[in-house]
Parts: sequence; structure tokens; C-alpha cells
Amino acid sequence: MYRWTPQSLSDPFLDKIRKVPVTKTILRNGSHYPIEKEALSDLHKCILEFLQKEIGRYRHS
Repeated sequence: MYRWTPQSLSDPFLDKIRKVPVTKTILRNGSHYPIEKEALSDLHKCILEFLQKEIGRYRHS
């Protein structure tokens, strides 16, 4: 069985990103490449929230 990258390895990499906002989200019942229904639903929700936030930010600048 394929195991995804542990969060303890991903966090140090993501913590170094300083020029753009980073949001860490754990997808429910998902693997590294989310094709599971719950994980894919979570991913879609996070993408929409990100886009709405960024679009709103540029509309008000």
C-alpha cells in the first residue's frame, strides 16, 4: 500500500515559504493524490475558499 508523505516532513518545507500565504489542510480519508470522495470534496472546498479570498483581496485593492 502506498503511504503519503508524513506531515512532519511536509511542515518544515511549507514553513519556509514566506512570499505567499500558505494554508495547510488535512483532507479526510484521502491519500497523497486525493481521488477518494471525502478528500476530493475537501480539496474542492479549499480551492473555492482560496479563490474567493484572493479574488476579494484584489477587488478591494
